[in-house]
Amino acid sequence: DAAVTPQGNLVVVGSTQSTGFPTPGTGFDHSYATGGATPSEAFLVAFTPQGTPLWSNLIGGPNFERFYGVEVSPGGSIFTSGRAGASFPVTAGVFQPVFAGGNAGAKYSTQDGSACRFAGDGSAMTWCSYFGDSDNTPARDVAIDAAENLYIVTSDSMDTYPSAWFAGSYQPVRSGKADAVVAKLSSDGTQVLWATYIGGTQDENHANSVRVDATGVYLLTFTHSADMPTTAGAASRTLRGPTDLYVAKLSLDGKTLLYGTYLGGSAGEAAETHQLA
Repeated sequence: DAAVTPQGNLVVVGSTQSTGFPTPGTGFDHSYATGGATPSEAFLVAFTPQGTPLWSNLIGGPNFERFYGVEVSPGGSIFTSGRAGASFPVTAGVFQPVFAGGNAGAKYSTQDGSACRFAGDGSAMTWCSYFGDSDNTPARDVAIDAAENLYIVTSDSMDTYPSAWFAGSYQPVRSGKADAVVAKLSSDGTQVLWATYIGGTQDENHANSVRVDATGVYLLTFTHSADMPTTAGAASRTLRGPTDLYVAKLSLDGKTLLYGTYLGGSAGEAAETHQLA
């Protein structure tokens, strides 16, 4: 993913398995951690508007890490979401300092989602936390509101998240085999302000997208469920193929589904990440 800072610089995130990954400028961490079965470091790289590298950081432990999403606040702070293995460098006082991941197979090994905040000049990690349970799903997208709270998306099939995160939300319990999950995190990384499942009796995908504005929180996923929550006046209230896209808008407090609709035809639809604007 990529985002632009208030100064017009470009920030790019991803993952690398290259021990010789470029490390220009004033980043705080240029070390590549090894020793795990599937080592890969998450990275942040910044460029000037002319394409000159400003700084980079490699973030991770000895296992598989990747940043999927990045946003930059009006104040210049950098926020990321992604996946992380055991020994990821979480910081003190965050909402989930302990790794809880399930096995994601030979490519990734055990995994949780991650959420992080960095100084806008790349000089420091403000905070970094796991977001996960005994499932193995990453957090593939991130959005931030005017108060610099974070919104991340994933999915879950295990029911081992803290129930307090979901208390009072639109859908506090899982409905199907795997449901989408939307969560709001405090700007300082100390709290999950709310989390909700959104799903039907079959599977919703984890490669979800999220956006936020002054009126609500938006989710895009794709679903195998014929009983997803839809609202009056929706574009489609019927699953028309083996999979359809599903688009929803939640209230800013996570308690109300403002709208939900299928979007699809007679064949299959699917989504990846960063597909909402």
